[in-house]
Amino acid sequence: MTFTISKESLPFRADKSISQITLSNERLTIVVHDYGARVHQLLTPDKNGTFLS
Repeated sequence: MTFTISKESLPFRADKSISQITLSNERLTIVVHDYGARVHQLLTPDKNGTFLS
């Protein structure tokens, strides 16, 4: 099973940004923010194997 990790900087305030981290594999994608360690998105495939956003 292959995992991918990506990190993106998002604007938060004029003097601060937050990080959005995306972790994915063939079956699951989770997106979290480092501001309060919040889960932003959790994506799983439907019964046909298609990821919907």
